[in-house]
Amino acid sequence: MPNPAPVGCNAAAAHADVLDLNNDGQPDVRRFFGTDNGQEFVQCKLSDLDGDGRWDVAKIYAPSGKVTTEMVDLDFDGVVDQVTHP
Repeated sequence: MPNPAPVGCNAAAAHADVLDLNNDGQPDVRRFFGTDNGQEFVQCKLSDLDGDGRWDVAKIYAPSGKVTTEMVDLDFDGVVDQVTHP
């Protein structure tokens, strides 16, 4: 079963945007924004590294911009292999 989107990486976000970094017409990065004390910040970023349409790296951010959690699918099988809390 593919990884579900982490908390904060969903429709509950204030808004989201999609980036196509390699111009192939497919989303490579999805950023989800939240607000804290009236200030907007990136609360989550999902990256598709192998172009299969599933996220391979998920980063959760604090309002300060610090990464609080990083989840990585190292072998691109749709299952999180590594979780760190830097």
